Amino acid sequence: MKKELIFLICAVSVLIGGMPAFTLDETVMVSSYAGSVDIVLPGSESPAEKSPGMILAKATNITTGEEAHIDIAFGRAKTNMARIGENSYVVLGPGRGEGLELTSGEVKVVLKDIKKGETFLVRTPSAVCGARGTGWQVKASGDTTAIAVFEGRVFVRGVNGDGSVREEEFWIDEGYRR
Repeated sequence: MKKELIFLICAVSVLIGGMPAFTLDETVMVSSYAGSVDIVLPGSESPAEKSPGMILAKATNITTGEEAHIDIAFGRAKTNMARIGENSYVVLGPGRGEGLELTSGEVKVVLKDIKKGETFLVRTPSAVCGARGTGWQVKASGDTTAIAVFEGRVFVRGVNGDGSVREEEFWIDEGYRR
């Protein structure tokens, strides 16, 4: 996989709109983790005991500490992977069926098995980013989102002040800097 980075800075307020999205209806499981990782399952207020192979439900909250990460696998054959990096806060499929909500920190995604017509989305406080079979990374910090494409293409849509997602998509290709 090429490691060329492409960064796009998006500074808009965000709420997700009606895009066809990959849903986390299929099993999501912990593949591996290192360091301080808290997993709070829906309906609970305290972290659960974690282990590789642990099944995660929609609306699970994941928090990572300094120098920590967690890898999750999803999709029919568990070949789609997301690495939630250090000092991150993520919610799985937060109520609207999309992939992940990244409040802060970083997520690296590699998609190998998505059904035709589906899009995997990562929502941050300032952007909605999506892909259809590629390798990419999203970082969120306050009202800024940075996207790096390692393989394939990723789209980004801005959000209007009223929370509606703009129709215009910006496609970021591997090797292209914007």
